[in-house]
Formats: sequence, C-alpha cells, structure tokens
Amino acid sequence: MRELQPFFSVPGRTKGARLLLISYHFPPAQTAGALRWQKMAAFGAQRGWLLDVLCASPECLDRQDPRRLEELPPGTRVYGVVNSVPLRVLSDRSLRPLIRRLLPFRSQPASRRHEGGERHHEPTPDMVPVEVIYELGQLNPQAAVRAYNAWLEIGKERAWNRQAARIAKGLLSHGGHRAVISCGPPQLVHDVAYSLARRYCLPHIMDLRDPWRLVRRVSAYAASPLLLRTNRRLERRCVTRAALVVTVTDSHTEALRSLYPEAAERIVTVMNGYDREVIRRTSRNDRFVVAYAGEVYRDRDPRGLFQAAARLIHGRSLLPKDFGLAFMGPSLSYGGVPLQVLAKREGIADYLDLRPAGSRSEALEFLGGAQMLVNLPQDDYLAIPSKIFEYMPFAAWVLAMEEPGSATERLLRGTTADVVRRDDIGQITRVLESRFNNYKRGIRPQPLAVDQRFSRRYQAKLFFEALERNLGVRLTK
Repeated sequence: MRELQPFFSVPGRTKGARLLLISYHFPPAQTAGALRWQKMAAFGAQRGWLLDVLCASPECLDRQDPRRLEELPPGTRVYGVVNSVPLRVLSDRSLRPLIRRLLPFRSQPASRRHEGGERHHEPTPDMVPVEVIYELGQLNPQAAVRAYNAWLEIGKERAWNRQAARIAKGLLSHGGHRAVISCGPPQLVHDVAYSLARRYCLPHIMDLRDPWRLVRRVSAYAASPLLLRTNRRLERRCVTRAALVVTVTDSHTEALRSLYPEAAERIVTVMNGYDREVIRRTSRNDRFVVAYAGEVYRDRDPRGLFQAAARLIHGRSLLPKDFGLAFMGPSLSYGGVPLQVLAKREGIADYLDLRPAGSRSEALEFLGGAQMLVNLPQDDYLAIPSKIFEYMPFAAWVLAMEEPGSATERLLRGTTADVVRRDDIGQITRVLESRFNNYKRGIRPQPLAVDQRFSRRYQAKLFFEALERNLGVRLTK
C-alpha cells in the first residue's frame, strides 16, 4: 500500500520495540503541540523504543519546518494522514449564508463609529464558558445551528481518524508494536487509538496535552451540549480503559483521579519541560524589552499588559529606545483587533514591535533579545502553556499573568518568576517598573532552568519509566 510508505524515515536502526503514536501535531508542523513528541522520540530511542508516527500530512499544513524532522532519532518512521472532508461537511457550504444570519456570535470584531468617522473595533473573543452552554442549548434556531456546527466539527475529526485507522491497521497487522499512544488535542484521536489498541490486544496510552472534558471554554461556533456530552462520554470510555493516562500538570492529574477513582493509579503527570541545549544569554543592550512568542489565543488578553506598560512609559517619560514590547507569532491580533490598534489606544504604538511567525530557531533568537518574557493570561487553570518551559532556559525575568491556584502558578511557586493576577494592573505595572529599574542598575536576571525536575529529559524519564512499569518490560539501548 502506498499509504504504508512513510513520508519521512530516519535510517540506521530497524530492530527494536516499536510504539505506534497517533498525533495530529508532529514535525514538520511548527505547532507547539508537535514539539512534545519530537523531543520525546529521542529520549525513547535512548531507552530502546522506536516510533511509528501517524500525523497530519505535510500537504495539509499551513506552516511547516522540515528541519524539525532532522532531529528525530534513527528508526523513526513518520506517516502522513491526509485530511478527509466528509460529504456532510461539503453540504455545509450551501448553508453558510443561513448560518451567518442565525448565529448570534461573530468571528469578526464588533465595531462602532467614533469621532471623526473612524471605525472603532472592540475585541470579541469567540469563546463561551462551559457552564453557560446548557443555558444556550434551549430550543431555538441559534441552538440548532450550534448543535449542527458541533456535529460538523466532530465529523471532521472522525474523518481524519478513519484515515489514520486505515494506515494504522496496515502497520499493526505486521506485529512488533508494544503499545498504541494517542496525543491530543485534537482529542478524538484518543477514541480511535483506544479502538485500535483493543482490536490488536495492545495497551492504550493516552497523552493529554490539554484537558478534554474539563476544558473551561469552547468556541461559540460549536457551543452546544452535543459537544459537551460527546467529550464527557468519550473521555470516560478512554480514561477508564486506558493502560496509562498521562497529563501535563498535577492539577489535571488530580482532577482526573477525582473523576475516575477506578483509574487513579494509572493517571500520571509528565510535564513538557525545558530543553537544556537551548540555554542562552539574553542580549545585552540598553533597551528593556518585554517579549511574547506564539499565538495570541482567544483567552490571551494582552490589554492588561499594554495598560501597565503605558503607565510605566508615561509615568517615567520613557522613550522607545528605553523600553519596548515585542510580539512574534502567526496572528498578531486579539479578538480580531490588531495588536497595533490596541497599543495605539494606550498611546504606546511606537513602543510595540511585531514580527511574523518563524521557525523554532528564529523564535528562540527572538526570545534571546528580551529582558523579560511574558505569559499572557489564560482561562484554563488546569493547563501550563508550553511557552513557560520555553522561557526557562533564558536569562530573562518571567512575568506570568495567572490566578492563584492555577497549574502555572503552582509550578512557579518558589521560583524567581513574577506571578500576578491578570486584572491587577497596578501590580503588573510595579513588576515592570521594578525589573526595569533593576536592569538599569546593572542587575541581570538568571534562568529559571535550575531545577532539573523541570527539564524535558527528566520528564521523559518519568514517562518511559511509567510505560515500562505498565508493560512489564525494561529495554536497553
């Protein structure tokens, strides 16, 4: 079969215990989700584990970095799964005009005229809290449209899963695989991996990069009880029957153990971790730069940072050569409003530097030019953004806009990171001013990467030790 030919393989090693990984995100994709198993593959190979990977085919990726594939260890084989659009999704095109009229939620920012006739846009994050979705689910045209959209989204994921299953069956039928691993989101990949593992009498390992049932917000486009019920049903089936369930935070592990006490002993935490090889010094210059690299997601509101920066800039009469904000990512806007517009409202547009998304090496170079690295607020208190670990190797201060008790706040307790509530503009301003003053006095920050428990190597060791205990094997290189 043509589908059983990998689009990329690393020669030099053919014998060894193999694991089948199903993950939509994997190199050459540039997404943060692709990095976890890109790095995990090398640590697994050191212990004798080889990977067969089913992921999104390169032709389906908007952005890719083939250099990431070069880091994979010998014996790795990567198979591309093409996105397959079911017929019912094609029929959706004729319904889109009706859907746009019925949906009360807009993907474009609301706007109004203000003085001078200029159109003034307000950010409109298109997310709905889970707790209000059942209230929205009353019988009306809007609820029907949201249910239909949820059905479409589920159908799209399942269509990709079916394509992946066809390739997986061809690989698994040859034998030699010790387990099937699924990594999400997208989360429905766990369901197809469970079915495959059951069919071939193999252990199923779930790797949850983000919460599934316990996610706090979903897209308004598909904010339907249908989506919540599907998530709840499939998560229960997969978690209770998986040989091992892996989360990336202790908070998520604790929550799942509470929900599924019968599976508590099989639920473990393996964080993402920092990479020792990228530790580098921050550039030394007179300008104090606060940087953010990555997508400005729907819950990553930068306005609090902009307001605090404006207070510091205006209060100290700073010039752009003294202080600046820098963003690098694929979408330099929030809620449909460009970051430049949001900065202009605070009177700091001249202090804002914007750069398009680049390769990982370019992103690391960008971060190395900052004196402070910021984590914008997020709604999911069970998740730790991967960028927190990306920041750790740099000699830069870290500002995390997080609520007390969140997974990120718990991780950073006892470190030199500044953890501040998202809505405490006064405290954010004080942190910026304090670190700015320190830098002007010649005080330089130190990397957070001093605790080996936060390293990716240590976390990978935890994963493969748990896997080997579960399988009752211990491989050597």
